[in-house]
Amino acid sequence: MDYKFSERLLLLVADAIDFNLNFRNWREFAYIMDNPKLRHHRELVEEFIKNRRKKQKFYSALNNLKRRGYIQEQVFKDSRGYLVTSKGEFSLLSIKIKNSKKQKFHGGKWLMVFFDIPEKTKSTRELFRKQLCLLGFEQMQKSVWVSQYDTRKEIEDIIKILKISKFVKILKVEKYK
Repeated sequence: MDYKFSERLLLLVADAIDFNLNFRNWREFAYIMDNPKLRHHRELVEEFIKNRRKKQKFYSALNNLKRRGYIQEQVFKDSRGYLVTSKGEFSLLSIKIKNSKKQKFHGGKWLMVFFDIPEKTKSTRELFRKQLCLLGFEQMQKSVWVSQYDTRKEIEDIIKILKISKFVKILKVEKYK
C-alpha cells in the first residue's frame, strides 16, 4: 500500500489512540511499538528517533494535521496527546477505502444504495457520492448507485460519520436474468 507521509502519520495517531497509549518521549514510544498490533508503524517511528531532521518533519506534519482539523491536541493528567476529530475519522476512512481490496459478490448479487439527502446539505451529498465512487459504485440514476463489491461495512461507516442514516437505504439485490 502506497501511503503519503501525512496519511501514515494520521494512521499512526489513530492506532495509538485506539489502544489508549500515552508516551512522554521517543524511547518510550519505540518500546510501545513492540506491541504486535502497532508493529507496522515501527519503521516510521524508528526513522524519527534516529534522525533529528526527520523529527522536525514529524512535528511539522503533526502540526499540519492539527491545522487542517484532522487531529486536536488533548491534555491528559501528566502528558499531552492527540485525538482524531470527525474530519480526521472521515479522512482515515477515505485512506482505508482507497487502499483496500474489495471483494465481489458471487452469483449475480449487487449492492444498491438509494439516498435523498436534502439540498441544504449539498456538500455532504457530494462527499457521499465521491465516497461511493471510491468504493467502486456506478451511478444508475442521480441518487441510485450500484456495485458488485461487498462494501456494506464501509458504507455504514461513511453514513455514520456523515450523520445521514435517515436519508440512505442500502439493499443487497440479486440480478434477475
